Amino acid sequence: MKNNLVFNNQNPPNAETLKARALRELEGALLSEEYERCAALIGAAKGVGASQEDVARLLKEAVKLLDELAPKKPKGRLRF
Repeated sequence: MKNNLVFNNQNPPNAETLKARALRELEGALLSEEYERCAALIGAAKGVGASQEDVARLLKEAVKLLDELAPKKPKGRLRF
């Protein structure tokens, strides 16, 4: 399956721009917890030049950020 992009201007974006955009889209899906979109976005990112290391680094950063934003569980036993 090929990506069919349509550009309105005469200068299509370069490979680095497409790669950055694809990784930003993946990051947005992760942070919005839209996990059903992630596999396709990873494929798209790799299709425009993102390496496995680029994707892994983004995933690690997103997991860390989501963990920081998650409500903290109380330590120890709760007493009423």
